[in-house]
Amino acid sequence: MDAEASKTNGIQGQNSVPNSEGYFAEAESLEETENAPSLQILDSRTEEITEKSGQFEYDGLNFQNMSIADLAEREFAKFEEAERFYCNYALAIGFSIRRSRLRRSEGGVVMGRQWVCSKEGSRSKKWTNRDNMVRTPRKETRENCHATFAVKYCPKRDAYIVTKFVTEHSHRLANSREVPFLRSHRCVTESNIAQSMSMRKASIKTNRTYDYMVDQAGGYMKVGFTSKDLYNRIDFERRQVVLDGDAEAAISYMNAWTLGK
Repeated sequence: MDAEASKTNGIQGQNSVPNSEGYFAEAESLEETENAPSLQILDSRTEEITEKSGQFEYDGLNFQNMSIADLAEREFAKFEEAERFYCNYALAIGFSIRRSRLRRSEGGVVMGRQWVCSKEGSRSKKWTNRDNMVRTPRKETRENCHATFAVKYCPKRDAYIVTKFVTEHSHRLANSREVPFLRSHRCVTESNIAQSMSMRKASIKTNRTYDYMVDQAGGYMKVGFTSKDLYNRIDFERRQVVLDGDAEAAISYMNAWTLGK
């Protein structure tokens, strides 16, 4: 689906008229910004989401034609549920998302949360116009996309309500064959790691392990992650074991030194 077609799939939430309970109110200033590069999701579906003939639906509403008006009466018990919803929406439409802004109360309760398209914003010019640059700059991935989804906590309902839902994209959306490889829709699960570690003990290389997982899943589009994701996760797990071992050794040394005194 091209960018022009994506503009017709919804309306910008900020143009809606607010009601007494603030359903369509402009999202407040969410001051804290998290630079989380991606989401490690999540279930690919929730109980309320179904797939019929390739068309994803949420509670009877087609994702392709969804607008903020359709979400006016929807509420989420937890902001994590809102994140799962938006991730599934992105999966159906064809784009990747990332966490943007977070606002907490003094007591630590999440009062507002915002997610954006992974192509939101643009790269700072200071990283591309440097005189002493040695390496070739990475390809630009940001395209000033304004697609946004935000919720805020409503004390009266003890739930999170939608405050902003912008569906317009400034770029081409991914097709069904490309979507499984977008960052927010890839995740190496604990069971994948356990299986990989077991195969490593049997002297099976990681690339062979990945090929086996692909065969198990029924193809690269269904395995849920790339070979690079698996390599990175295995490397992370191995470093954690080393760090934990070093920490235990240091504690044992200090205990022995203390007793020796």
